[in-house]
Amino acid sequence: MMAVFRLLALLLVGGVASLPQLPFKATIVPYGAPTLSLRHCNYDLFATTTSAGGPPTDHAFTVVNALNRKAGLVSFRSVNFPTKYITVDNRPGLEAGRLGIADVSGTGDSASFSLQPAAANTSLYTIANANGVFYVNSLLEGPCSGSYTGLGSDVVMSKTQKGPNATFYVLPPPPPPPAPPVTVSFDPTKPQHPINPFYMGCHSDSGFTHEERGFYSQMIYGESFEAGPKLPISWNWVTPSSVIGTAAFDGSTFFHGFTSLAISYESGTGLLGTANRGLGNEGLYFEGSKQYEGYFFAKSDGPVDIVVAVQDYTAGNKTLGSATVHFAGGNWTLLNFSLTVSAETPCVGIEPGSDPNIDCGAMGPASHICVRCSGQVTIGLASKGSVNIDYVFLQPGAWGLARPDLPVLSSGVDILKDIGVTMIRQGGSFIDPTYYFWKNWRGKPWERPSLQAEWGAELISGWGPFEMIDMCEVAGFRPVITTTAQAAGCCEPDDMADLVEYCFGDETTDWGKTRINDGHPRPYNVTIFELGNEQYNTVFVEQVAAMEARARTVGMGGKLYYMFPQNKYLNPADLAKAEALGLKDHLLADLHVGGGGAVEESQALFQNKALTAGTINCETNAATHTMHRALSEGQDMSDFFSTYLPSTSNDNLPRLKARTASFCNERSGHYDAFDQGITFFLPNMTWIQPPGYVHKMIKDTWQPYALDVVLNTSASISAQVSADGHTVRAIVTNPNDMLEVTFNTISGKLGPSAEVTSLASDDLDAANSPGSPSLVSPKTSFVPLANGTTITVPANSVNVVVLTVS
Repeated sequence: MMAVFRLLALLLVGGVASLPQLPFKATIVPYGAPTLSLRHCNYDLFATTTSAGGPPTDHAFTVVNALNRKAGLVSFRSVNFPTKYITVDNRPGLEAGRLGIADVSGTGDSASFSLQPAAANTSLYTIANANGVFYVNSLLEGPCSGSYTGLGSDVVMSKTQKGPNATFYVLPPPPPPPAPPVTVSFDPTKPQHPINPFYMGCHSDSGFTHEERGFYSQMIYGESFEAGPKLPISWNWVTPSSVIGTAAFDGSTFFHGFTSLAISYESGTGLLGTANRGLGNEGLYFEGSKQYEGYFFAKSDGPVDIVVAVQDYTAGNKTLGSATVHFAGGNWTLLNFSLTVSAETPCVGIEPGSDPNIDCGAMGPASHICVRCSGQVTIGLASKGSVNIDYVFLQPGAWGLARPDLPVLSSGVDILKDIGVTMIRQGGSFIDPTYYFWKNWRGKPWERPSLQAEWGAELISGWGPFEMIDMCEVAGFRPVITTTAQAAGCCEPDDMADLVEYCFGDETTDWGKTRINDGHPRPYNVTIFELGNEQYNTVFVEQVAAMEARARTVGMGGKLYYMFPQNKYLNPADLAKAEALGLKDHLLADLHVGGGGAVEESQALFQNKALTAGTINCETNAATHTMHRALSEGQDMSDFFSTYLPSTSNDNLPRLKARTASFCNERSGHYDAFDQGITFFLPNMTWIQPPGYVHKMIKDTWQPYALDVVLNTSASISAQVSADGHTVRAIVTNPNDMLEVTFNTISGKLGPSAEVTSLASDDLDAANSPGSPSLVSPKTSFVPLANGTTITVPANSVNVVVLTVS
């Protein structure tokens, strides 16, 4: 019997599956294991439970007309990644025929399939093409198999496998039953545990091209005149016919990276050089009547005047501000400049592909736009001379910075403060190779690797762990820093101990003196370190022992936390060694989950009575930023607030130390892979997405203590109370139809009205675009309680209800 699948999306006719008109959404479920369904994780295809991690939409596909355009065939498009389709995954190291999702080029045959009713049951279908049929095997392989719990089996294309294990159901989700009225009872005079403020964190992954650009003030993409393999070079030649001379990239003479800009100006009039237009060559945004500043390095055999000009390239390179820097000549020298821009260089939306000079990036289904901003910064010569230029840096003046001495945008900090962020974890798979070893990322940015950080391809060296630590200190956030800890040739326990000394040592220590010489006289304000990312670090215990020993020599003994970079934590032998260190819940398992579930994973891990370590939830990979994500965010936050897992070390934080929502921010149009920023930014604006508004609603109504609530249903409702017991805040997440909620106080009397703030949308795929940044945003009303204590909350909503008690 061939591998067969039952595809039921929205329509059943007489008990026999009838395919709706294309396109339609469908879920594919194994016939012999109805608790599983096909889903993608790290672009591989598995059959798993929906509780295995990741958003529910990982299990959904849109059935569309076949990519190869042949009649009677279909393709399966990912709901979360709408440019990717189910096809054979030919990445190295995977089993033969492994299915996954990918961008499909060429004829599209590999992602086009027939759906033929099986002979035994016309409601079952074989899904096949020339490579074979869909088949769920008994293996569990691929990177995701170690990242999430509960994965079932791999899905492959097979030409030989047959039998019942290849038979599948695909059932539509049943409509939710009408929600019964909900009653919430609480006693405001009996506060429970304090709410951990670090459950309001977010996760920043500097491995992606875009994310650090929401924080880092550097406006130039490719500061060392290099081109990354994923985006075109953002330098554009400025070579007017009125000038006799040459401008070219020089791979034989450079200061940083692999090339420099060489200019030789013989005669004529005008500016000869090259102009940068930022990420994707989309153009730079400058504010009018504002100062900008920067520096570059130059090398010349003789005196030369170097010009830096801000221009409007859509108006014939009209100069809006310039600075001339005189260089006396000599070897590589840092030269500073500042200039004032006379007029704004506005940004406009354009159709992707309409301008061949602009790379719009990954244009997702919601909130993404391709922009063209009219600004560019040109560097070159306007008079006779020759020079090599390298490592160009440009940023707003003090008006646009979080602190004048840090390369940190105030706009990036301000929006995270607005939504109540308290912690940022900087980490991700970009730290796996040795180039992100912490010793490579200290000191001056021009002394660090260039073509490295974005999965080995990014053109940035000025945004690393130590800039993140300083940004967090300015903003009042707590930093969590992930560093390379085990990769080829890296890293010894003493290397990790040196990190502790570098952060906290004084001038009498070798690494403390190095930090001071690097320009940072004060110790770094960081206490949580993750040693690797999503890997089994076999020398974790030895590294921690060395770090803690060094911590005692610099006055930090017992004050640091050490994160193990895998959900399942340590094997029995390593666990015994770790427990012998006596650090208890200063050792942490970093739980990476989908849209939620870390509380339950923590509770399961803590069932091991030999374990005294704690947990920390530093990735919530929901893979979306829509209203659907807002609902999962509301439910998970209530779960965290309602659960108290006591510290095993008398720490002032509970055993589950923190939660960080992935991601802190996202660049519209350039999200690379995971489209899950809780805030968005463009060169000229920042705005909040629905899950970010959930955080803001909680922050704006913050109450410090949890309350026990008695519910007559399993609805997602939590309550918190003020220190004096007179204000109660309830978080009500309602993923169903309109809901009536009645509040009862066991002690005292409720006030005359309730302040109700609701985030709601009938469209679960709704999100906020640059043109409608408040489309899905909270609405506040005051509901009289004179005729009772019942309020009505909308369907598909997250609600914050504030009640007064006398």
